[in-house]
Amino acid sequence: MPDVVVTGNAAGLAILLDRRGEGRLRFRQALRGSLDRVVREERPDALVVDLRSLRGRLSSSPRVRQSLASRLPVVFVVGGEPGTVHRLGTHLLSPRIDFVRMPVESEEPADEIVGRVERLIRHAEEETSAPPTPVPPELRHAAPELHAPQSGRLDAARVARLLGVPLAELARLLGKRPGTVAKTPDAPALQPGLRVYERIAAPLLHLAGAPERLRAWLNAPNPSLGGETPMKLILEGHGEAVAGLVERIALGEPA
Repeated sequence: MPDVVVTGNAAGLAILLDRRGEGRLRFRQALRGSLDRVVREERPDALVVDLRSLRGRLSSSPRVRQSLASRLPVVFVVGGEPGTVHRLGTHLLSPRIDFVRMPVESEEPADEIVGRVERLIRHAEEETSAPPTPVPPELRHAAPELHAPQSGRLDAARVARLLGVPLAELARLLGKRPGTVAKTPDAPALQPGLRVYERIAAPLLHLAGAPERLRAWLNAPNPSLGGETPMKLILEGHGEAVAGLVERIALGEPA
């Protein structure tokens, strides 16, 4: 049975989660000591890190840095403060990281935490048993999810859906009428304008592993963009700047 260590100030959280785990997962409170020591000495299969007491200091928290460095599946439990999740920034790109909102006085999201932990452990086991085939560098610029199956061309409707924006908003950015774009979303005339969005999406999908993590990154304030969200710049017509940032991240260059 997978062993999940719960850290944080809410002592009853581990008991609650263990009860909800119903024998599928074993949840227990971390012993005293730093999280680094917990990972090194207790060797859990996953972590649940309660960040509700940190009140927004997520990006600089030693707990966050240690959890991410551990390479274990980690579910962060955050409170309901606005913007808390966005402060996790690029950490949301990791397929081994997830989060659940859970107000301090509520037990309702406990089942959600258990489900997220199970999913992350299953994903980690699949990675270990069957390493994914590396994507050749020459193909990492392409995102098949954005292409129409029959024509093979970029599809504006698929681009809008992946980015999480209305098709009419994407049509505005393309300088086209919404009805025209909706009628033929993979039209040859749209291809030049759509390419910048594939430059953004393809590396992010490769790094993040899931569309929801791509959208989380796009909507998180980014220090490399002066604290603005990448999505804000995209909607203001500065997709090239976001594409350049994503490509530098993918190449391991300073952002």
